[in-house]
Amino acid sequence: MQQRQHTHNPMSGANPKQTLLWVSVIIVTLVMLPFLLAGDWFETAGDLLIAKNPGVYLLSLIIIAALTLDVLLPVPSSLVALGAGTLIGGVWGFAVLFTGFMAGAYFGYYLGRYPGRFALARMTSPRTCAQVERYMDASSPLALFICRPVPILAETTVVLAGMGGLSVLKFTGLMLLSNGLVAGFYIWFGGTIVG
Repeated sequence: MQQRQHTHNPMSGANPKQTLLWVSVIIVTLVMLPFLLAGDWFETAGDLLIAKNPGVYLLSLIIIAALTLDVLLPVPSSLVALGAGTLIGGVWGFAVLFTGFMAGAYFGYYLGRYPGRFALARMTSPRTCAQVERYMDASSPLALFICRPVPILAETTVVLAGMGGLSVLKFTGLMLLSNGLVAGFYIWFGGTIVG
């Protein structure tokens, strides 16, 4: 009988909370890295875009695309959302923000769900993976709801939710509620206070 050779993985015997902490640190670092590398360029590009006044439909598409790619690109989502509230406002502005927030949430979730889960499985033992999934299933709904309006944490929690195997149905319900509230706040704040 041939014995399978096992390579030692330092995280294979780790506590699921420790594993989750390390994975969170890695995700936060990956989310922040584009800000450090190209954040100023994106802010300058945004200022130039607003100065050119591209029209409400093109601006809407740009906002949706920016919020969708927020997990990977250094998009100042709070400023983008505030700009949508100020420049577009109303029901259309809400629809644009809500669509962008939902698309970004799903994008992050599926990044965590497929490549993220694969990476977690490669870094840990099957037992630790199962423990992380149980922990995320129990704690991620509250974390998703609380962290949704917080930059960096919003992106990190959606990736972790996918990585932890939170059901799509539960994820969708949480995102509908939290993204609706956050979009409504930015439309109100941008239109009433700023605009």
